[in-house]
Amino acid sequence: MSDWLNIRGGSASDITEIIYQRKGMFRDMGLTDQFALDEMQRTSEQFIRAALTNGSYHQWFAEVAGACESRVVGGVAVLTYSWVTSPTNFRPEKAYILNLYVYPEFRRKGVARKLMETAIKWCLSQHFASVDLHASEIGALLYHKLGFKATNEMRLELQRASDSADRERNARKR
Repeated sequence: MSDWLNIRGGSASDITEIIYQRKGMFRDMGLTDQFALDEMQRTSEQFIRAALTNGSYHQWFAEVAGACESRVVGGVAVLTYSWVTSPTNFRPEKAYILNLYVYPEFRRKGVARKLMETAIKWCLSQHFASVDLHASEIGALLYHKLGFKATNEMRLELQRASDSADRERNARKR
């Protein structure tokens, strides 16, 4: 299925590709406010660079061999973060899969599945009790096939990103 595909780990030297894919992921989900995307890029780059350095951000890329060099065709990451323990999870840390992205011309060829399997395998090797993610409409079917289930978590939106972007945009005009 994916013998033509190589999975490699990422590092801080891949930050441009990581951010490019993150932006593409949000565009594919219909988020088109360029100012908000640019602010996300700026703040995400700072966060991801620091998280790669402190070991809480783990990145993988899918590559295909080209005539002269390999080409990145997708990526995925796992963010680990401190969390209070519970009766079902005694580890004071959680794992969160994010930034799954596959370039459009490589979709529906098993790339996303291979990337997700890599991230899940890593989480298992680190002995996490579970792993969470945000399921976009694009990815939900794959996540269900991999065994992900909806949970009882809920969210209250305290401020919309577009409201925040408007405030930031206005503050920069002053």
